[in-house]
Amino acid sequence: MALGASWLLTGCTGAAAAPVLLAAAKKGAPDRGGTLRIARQPASEAETLDPAGALSAYEYLGALYNRLVRVDANGDLAPDLAESWEPDAQARTWTFRIREGVTFHDGRRLTAADAAYTLRHILDKATASPQAAVLAPLIDPKRLRTPDEHTLVVPPKTPNAEFPRLVTHYNC
Repeated sequence: MALGASWLLTGCTGAAAAPVLLAAAKKGAPDRGGTLRIARQPASEAETLDPAGALSAYEYLGALYNRLVRVDANGDLAPDLAESWEPDAQARTWTFRIREGVTFHDGRRLTAADAAYTLRHILDKATASPQAAVLAPLIDPKRLRTPDEHTLVVPPKTPNAEFPRLVTHYNC
């Protein structure tokens, strides 16, 4: 019986599984137009494609949008739209270097001003972002700086060594 059921254990060997994501993006010019339809439960009129204000759309928002920083398969922080980030000596200021060569769906280049806009949008009370409750005690949106096209400077209200992990949330 053990030999006959041994195939049941093949998924438990610890062997490397096939990658979930493609190794490389498909080459060629994008097709214009089309319709994206998403069906999920529970879906409601309250849901939106704006990741900042989404209530529970993490299943598809991760497939549609990037974050400054992501969590990799091991649970470690990894570069995404920010190719690097570093605090000052007391973690009173975080500097994110925005990746060059990233474009929006319309072909416009991503800049540090876009990253600052996103953080301000999350913090805007009109957005009603679930992540605002986490970030508002830490960030004054008026103090965000973009000294050049690829640098975002975030000075938290108080030192915070975990700030990059907070912007991995799907609302960010």
